[in-house]
Amino acid sequence: MKSHIHDSTYIYIYGFAQVEALTLEHEDGCLEVACNLRCPAEVDSAAVLLAAEEVSRSLGLTIANSYVTGPSEQELLATLQRSNSDEQGAEEL
Repeated sequence: MKSHIHDSTYIYIYGFAQVEALTLEHEDGCLEVACNLRCPAEVDSAAVLLAAEEVSRSLGLTIANSYVTGPSEQELLATLQRSNSDEQGAEEL
């Protein structure tokens, strides 16, 4: 996996074609990396975090914390299934 920093505001991590990343520099000098998983069935958040930890170590940096926002693919599918079941039940009435 290759990586480099450009203008100290963007970090490019090669190796995950289905992950978009943007790095924001805060006033205190900390960097926040936002990742958009375009295909979570192929690359999940745990794999991205593991790769980010590897890259940060190679750069002499540490990851202070991480978090995931939004529903998972499984949660979205469950919601869709419930919605479809509700619609089928309404049609039967």
